[in-house]
Amino acid sequence: MLIEAKGVTKVYGSGRTAVRAVNGVSFSIDRGELVLLMGPSGSGKTTLLTLISGLLKPTSGEIYIDGVEITELSQKELARLRLEKIGFIFQHFNLLSALTALENVMMPLIIKGVSKEEARTRAEELLAAFGLAGRMHHLPEDLSGGEQQRVAVARAVVTEPEIIIADEPTANLDSKKGREVMELIRERVGQGKSAIIASHDPRVKSFADRVLYMEDGMLKAPEEYQ
Repeated sequence: MLIEAKGVTKVYGSGRTAVRAVNGVSFSIDRGELVLLMGPSGSGKTTLLTLISGLLKPTSGEIYIDGVEITELSQKELARLRLEKIGFIFQHFNLLSALTALENVMMPLIIKGVSKEEARTRAEELLAAFGLAGRMHHLPEDLSGGEQQRVAVARAVVTEPEIIIADEPTANLDSKKGREVMELIRERVGQGKSAIIASHDPRVKSFADRVLYMEDGMLKAPEEYQ
């Protein structure tokens, strides 16, 4: 399996004000599997994705990525693991405002050691495939929400990561563009990679191998989910 969580809990605050954003969650995801994480706002989906990516440390429990327990890694080791294995699509894009769309997509390749020329070529090809050939030299502030979303997806997948973690990747896209993004993710998962996607979008279900339901920080069986 590529991803495994064992009894993962994340608590914010302490005493009477403590909030269990994630409460004893356990699951695993195999290579070649696309898993959809569904649940109401505030159910803990984003926190769980952030824990899996190593951007947050759990209060308790263990998380394994490709057999490595990431909760034991240093910040430097986590940064290297994310660079080499994980592509994260953030709900609010997190594009670098001073860089163009093209430069945003090139950045993870350059950090990974790819030459600037090759990074530019790969980023241009991917942005063109996303329908952004005429927008790649614009800054994020000059792009629509849907265009920023597509740039964020391109940046996450341009390094061909083993794991794609996506928080509402189709939220700002129309039906056609949303399907194109999911088809691209599905295609990569079919190449032996894995993906976990948090979404309210019922259209995403048709691309998933499995659906996990989350409520009040816990995973629920489908029949328990309301």
